[in-house]
Amino acid sequence: MSGRFPAANTPVTALDQQILALIDSFQYQIDSSLNQSNRFVQKYLTSPPKPVMVRSTVPGRDMEVDFGYLGITYDCQTRRNRKTHIFSGRLRHSRLAHREATFNQKEEAFFLGHIHAYEYFGGVAEKSIPDNAKVAVIQASYEDPIINRVYHELAEHYGFLISPCPPYDPRKKGGVENDIKYVKKNFWPLFVEKQRALGREVPHYEDLVRELT
Repeated sequence: MSGRFPAANTPVTALDQQILALIDSFQYQIDSSLNQSNRFVQKYLTSPPKPVMVRSTVPGRDMEVDFGYLGITYDCQTRRNRKTHIFSGRLRHSRLAHREATFNQKEEAFFLGHIHAYEYFGGVAEKSIPDNAKVAVIQASYEDPIINRVYHELAEHYGFLISPCPPYDPRKKGGVENDIKYVKKNFWPLFVEKQRALGREVPHYEDLVRELT
């Protein structure tokens, strides 16, 4: 019976050798493509996906609060350069943020930041979410943190719940941390350049306050 291929004892012709060479070349290309595909899969697709924290949001419920250091500004009242920080209170649902400059990260600046944020938002959020800084939390705990006494009194007066981040886990307030990063990396450099254009090598604190409002 005749077939597509010559019998086993049929002499191999030059044409047969060319066909065999093409088959070997084609097989090599397939092997090379498979090796490249395997390397791609091992490099990009075999690593487990990074975990993502999904935070539920409800309008008006959560306000994340934090401080961040900005740089040096000139205080016209004391006529000296001073370290300057920023307080941010950010609503988790709407992402609306109140920001204000301050010369320290002490209790008075922290509490006034809350009050000014409520005035800015036109209401009080149900929960305030700070980290475990001493201005907010005296002793951090997963179950029963000890809250700063004055902070507790402020919460009772305005009727909000203090819900600090778990110890060593600031991701619970990642929104406000990103807001602080935005101010430091985007707003602050542009503000400094604007001040230099006015002939001020050290930015003026009063101008910073106006720019943030």
